[in-house]
Amino acid sequence: EKVIYSCDLDPMPPVGIASLRNDNGPGLRNRQVKTALMGCVAQSIDVRAYHSGDKPYVERMFGSMEVRLFNLIHGYTGRKAGHLKGYDAIKNAAYIREELYAMITKYLIDEYPSEVHYGATFFNQRPIKAAERLARDGWAIAPISPQDRRLHLGWRREATITDEGVKVFGLPYNSPALQRFRDSTKRKVAVYIDPDCINDATVVVEGHAEYIHAELSWTGMRDMSLPEFLAHAAT
Repeated sequence: EKVIYSCDLDPMPPVGIASLRNDNGPGLRNRQVKTALMGCVAQSIDVRAYHSGDKPYVERMFGSMEVRLFNLIHGYTGRKAGHLKGYDAIKNAAYIREELYAMITKYLIDEYPSEVHYGATFFNQRPIKAAERLARDGWAIAPISPQDRRLHLGWRREATITDEGVKVFGLPYNSPALQRFRDSTKRKVAVYIDPDCINDATVVVEGHAEYIHAELSWTGMRDMSLPEFLAHAAT
């Protein structure tokens, strides 16, 4: 995203997920999310709706983004429904979703980490300095392994093993380990890929305890994200 949206600074380094706080929104409080967090050895905490103190760091980030970014954009409708009475947001909209996403990404990478933070325990530090201190003192949580990202946070499809391996989303994956199961199983296998990096896949064969690693055999598509490949395939 730094490259795609021409950000000037480097994004925060990857870290693992310690816990996820969510209110009553069905987007996070559901079986799929809670199961994925358990697989990542992360804690899921349900907090009260309309109690910003239960998740102050989340509210702070959105509040800063609203004041410094959204308020300046044509088409912004305010903090809640009916906040700007008589304002036609559709008529005044000036950006498509991708352009808005680019603005948000640049803000979160180039500006937000360097803003002075007055929250508790920050003591007027900037988030990037706090992150550097935590990493230096050994408090940073280790990133999730690529395999766990695929298994617990990735996209799952079923496929049948052939001489060319497995094919999901139009992408072929193969490996010697996978070919050893070509004749021993006629059932479909589960294939997991990381939508942020399609170079590798993890294959799960029913009755086999170990995970099978397979590589993308279409070398011309390597290093792409899944949405990038799907957009490319659609043209």
